[in-house]
Amino acid sequence: MRTLSGRIVGPKVIHRHSMDGQVFCCVSELTFVGDVPFAIIHWINSPGVSAPITVPLEKENLRRAAGRKSIYFYAEVTTDPRYVNEAEIP
Repeated sequence: MRTLSGRIVGPKVIHRHSMDGQVFCCVSELTFVGDVPFAIIHWINSPGVSAPITVPLEKENLRRAAGRKSIYFYAEVTTDPRYVNEAEIP
């Protein structure tokens, strides 16, 4: 969850993120749906509605930072679904 100032409150995941052919380090919100972890990479805000853009994470590549309760590291590169070529979708 983000505050009005844009700061992330709650679990965070540090990961490499691919967007439009470029890879960079990113800090995203982390949420779990059941046992499946998701990185929330962006929020779409319309009047009266907020919807997250999420990327599923593989649980075996997610590890908690030593000494930090709410920070995780993800070992793989995530891909922004907004920039995926339709020909690449199975």
